[in-house]
Amino acid sequence: MSPELLGLLACPICHAQSLKTAAADAGHIEHGQVVCADCGRAYPVREGILDLHPSPSEAAQQEMDAHRQLGAQWFTEQVPERLRHLFEGEQGVQTALGLPRSSNAELAREVEAFRRMAALADDYFELLDWLDLQGTETVVEVGADTGWSARHLAERAGRVVATDISHQLAMAGIYVERARYFDRVFCDMAVFPFRPESLDLVFGVAVLHHAGDLCHVLGRFHAALKPGGRAIFFAEPVAGRWDAAAKEAFGADEKALGVQEHIYTVVEYLRASRAAGLRPSVIPLSGLLHDTTRRWRFMRRLALLSLKTGLGYTRPCTNGLYPFLLQFYPRIPFPQFALVFEKV
Repeated sequence: MSPELLGLLACPICHAQSLKTAAADAGHIEHGQVVCADCGRAYPVREGILDLHPSPSEAAQQEMDAHRQLGAQWFTEQVPERLRHLFEGEQGVQTALGLPRSSNAELAREVEAFRRMAALADDYFELLDWLDLQGTETVVEVGADTGWSARHLAERAGRVVATDISHQLAMAGIYVERARYFDRVFCDMAVFPFRPESLDLVFGVAVLHHAGDLCHVLGRFHAALKPGGRAIFFAEPVAGRWDAAAKEAFGADEKALGVQEHIYTVVEYLRASRAAGLRPSVIPLSGLLHDTTRRWRFMRRLALLSLKTGLGYTRPCTNGLYPFLLQFYPRIPFPQFALVFEKV
């Protein structure tokens, strides 16, 4: 944990901006604790990760336990035994460093999580290019999981903090040691313990749909963003206006374990963002136009031309056309769009 991290944080209990540590000016902190000077609450630092979520709610604890169970099931049930050596030792490090792409075709073909990640890789990097980060921004990634995306953000931004409710954030140490440094914090995005107007960007990959109260969570992001800052979410599931059955069935297995799984319509996403004081838009990514499962090839080519000429990124499209189309032409579970919410 870097000492500078404390300058971004507020106590998740009393919200005071007075988190202190005795080792604050002694370089990066591996173990110890951070204390709120106002309420006296102490938060542990373990292996460089600050835990601002030491007393989770019942719902949060259920989700944390569910992620542990899902992680164990994923490895034993989805990874063929002949491929498990790719997750061990130096090979495991190289597998992680390659994400979201995979240099092993067999892994990308046979393991669903890697297949899904490989499918979104081109769009993910296209989105990072579109962000046009200048290397001075302060960025928080919510739902950072194992940290693969925070690593790529850290290579482009000034300061990056990876946050998650899940134990999997501990695996992000690979990227901190082998790629680019970023801070790591265990916390709940519904609490989001960052100081007002301290962030340039809040970023997430397939995470916002875990929010049970979209307006509340987006309101927390609004408070932490600087004027002109953005909250951007990629690979979120979007239900169509009349997809009642799909909404009911979405994430049923995960829900049974205690994971907070929801699927919202684009109207619900946009309405919640406006209620939180954010200006929404929808940014298309070109993977949408190469998707062979979609019909109307001529229209896809026309749309691709509009993106190449810049017309497809104008406000009439991003604020009107794309949100309208997503009401009737959704993609479950991962549409090739980014939700952009700007603080004005």
